[in-house]
Amino acid sequence: GPSGPSLEVMVYTEPNPVIAGDETVCQNDYGIYSVDYSEYSDYTWTVDGGNIVDGEGTNEITVYWTADQGSTTYVDVTEVKAEGCETVAETFEVTIDDCVGIDENFADNVVVYPNPAKNFLNINIQNSNYKTAELQLTNILGKIVYRKIFTLNSDKHSENINLEEYSGGLYFFTLTSGGKILMTEKIIIDK
Repeated sequence: GPSGPSLEVMVYTEPNPVIAGDETVCQNDYGIYSVDYSEYSDYTWTVDGGNIVDGEGTNEITVYWTADQGSTTYVDVTEVKAEGCETVAETFEVTIDDCVGIDENFADNVVVYPNPAKNFLNINIQNSNYKTAELQLTNILGKIVYRKIFTLNSDKHSENINLEEYSGGLYFFTLTSGGKILMTEKIIIDK
């Protein structure tokens, strides 16, 4: 007999999440963990020893680690395809390192102004022995609202953060390099 209408069939690849991210972090520091993105997947993350502060439900999360120094914690994710096919990734272990405290010598070479700030925050760094640094601005809920990694030169480096899109309140400014906290400071954005 005559053929019927065509039937459209969607075939999904089986989920195969593999977690990548920071294997060693400091206590009270942030780590980023991700799996490859798939358009038809949902992601459910589980973290031991920390709190997910950004990215829940997506393929990339940011974790604020609170576990004791020297402990081993973990990150897990379950990837579920649209039709219910799911796979649990192999557990990703994270070591909370015995990090040395803030580099007080470095803090003497950094000027962060104005504070309180309104539209811009300026950062000047002089005489650095570090090659790279990561700058983070975190709100009082622990969510990273600004992050930038940059290369330092030995003489002088300047950064400017446009604050116009941020609401007023208390924020935490942190500079790190290689997992070591170089400087932290409370910043007030006055709106």
